[in-house]
Amino acid sequence: MKKPKDKITRSHTTSIEAVGPFLQFAKSHPEITKISLGIIKPIKTSPAKRIKTTPEQACLLLQIRGVRAIQTIRFFTQNPIILKKDVESFAKTQGFEISK
Repeated sequence: MKKPKDKITRSHTTSIEAVGPFLQFAKSHPEITKISLGIIKPIKTSPAKRIKTTPEQACLLLQIRGVRAIQTIRFFTQNPIILKKDVESFAKTQGFEISK
């Protein structure tokens, strides 16, 4: 039996703690074909966890704010608009605020 490919690209594999639940969500979501982890920017300490989602041409861009850093990730999909709704619903269940 053939081993399934991992969805995460290998060019950058470090993530902040706030991204963890979203990676687990993405690995099991059937619409997501690839996950690309972006850069990590340190910030001043903030108690609020926040997420901003932006549909792009072939993916959904997420900016996830943790306690001490912000990280961008891209979820590649055929339908970013539907995926945006799924991600935002998931984020609310995880205690994240949704930024517009």
